[in-house]
Amino acid sequence: MSIVTNKATAKGTNTLLASGNAAVTVNDAETTLNVTSSVSPLVLLVGETLIYTITVTNTGDATATDVIVEDTAPPQISFNFTNASTTAGTIDSSSNTNYIKVNVGDLNSASSAIITIPASAIST
Repeated sequence: MSIVTNKATAKGTNTLLASGNAAVTVNDAETTLNVTSSVSPLVLLVGETLIYTITVTNTGDATATDVIVEDTAPPQISFNFTNASTTAGTIDSSSNTNYIKVNVGDLNSASSAIITIPASAIST
């Protein structure tokens, strides 16, 4: 937070100098990201498919810029990253069966990106 003061002055050839001030308080805009994740189904067998859903929401009052979401699979899970999807941005080319990266980009205040990742349970 800062206070910005603007001072204006006026003077004529036959007048004294006159001035006036105006002050405004400037609050820094904040961005706050909230991340939730879920999986369905909650119980499955080796080889069966599950869906991970990651939701990232900007709960701040300013645009969050260059947002990146990353997730690493547990050893018993293999991501099907080629079928992953996102409502904002793109799936990064560095993604693989153990790791996914999503370049969400800018996320406006009160906006969300939903990332859906199909995966399989594997034996370890």
